[in-house]
Amino acid sequence: MRNWRLAIMMRPMIFTSTVLLIGMAITAELMAQQETAKPKQANELLEAKSEKAIKLFDGKSLEGWTGDSKVWTVRDGAIVGSSVDNKVKKNTFLVYEKKSFKDFSLTFKARLEGNNNSGVQYRSKVAIPKTWKVVGYQADIHPKPEYTAMLFGEGTGRHIIAQRGTRATLETDADESQVDKKAFEVKRVDLTKWHEYQVIARGNRLIHRLDGKTTIDLTDNHEKALKKGVIALQVHAGPPMTVYFKDIKLTEIEAESEASKDQE
Repeated sequence: MRNWRLAIMMRPMIFTSTVLLIGMAITAELMAQQETAKPKQANELLEAKSEKAIKLFDGKSLEGWTGDSKVWTVRDGAIVGSSVDNKVKKNTFLVYEKKSFKDFSLTFKARLEGNNNSGVQYRSKVAIPKTWKVVGYQADIHPKPEYTAMLFGEGTGRHIIAQRGTRATLETDADESQVDKKAFEVKRVDLTKWHEYQVIARGNRLIHRLDGKTTIDLTDNHEKALKKGVIALQVHAGPPMTVYFKDIKLTEIEAESEASKDQE
């Protein structure tokens, strides 16, 4: 009789323990799913490098590049683009013509003089070869803090795609449900001094960095998202300006799908 009563008393305890175990298992599964869903950090995106860094600029000539010779020169180990004493009516570009790139890490140093802005194009295309008109993604070199190292759609109709400080997943222009505009610090920098920029592009994930700090982190699922294209440097129309570039290096990265296959 005592054993029977003990068994009855134990039933609620067994039920409660079972519920707790099931709850713990579900919680663990949800945590695992959330961990998997977390966006990869920039260093994780770079894990699957496929080649050594390519020097796009040899430090002494414009070999491999094409652009307006009145605008672009090489001086003291840097590519120099200037509209001083040579007014530029429309944005013009120096295009790296040896190869187009898809997934990569691009690093370069730049500085800017004059009341204007510049930028570096990637996954872009030459729309008008005669005038070196280029359209596509641009890592902006702009004196306004909120625009410095942002993502701009040069000639694509998208204009400012991701302002500095933004982490976002974009599906359409109007959808801001997955946009955090205060994800990263925004501070003024002196663009007349040398700064190091980095662009990481892998699949639909785009990350910009300025002096080692992330400025934008975008997952671009937009219908106008770009997959591959040329690298180009910009001299902007408007007030006289001079922009300097050096140490331009690019490391190609395996596409995410290819890297996943290798791990299977």
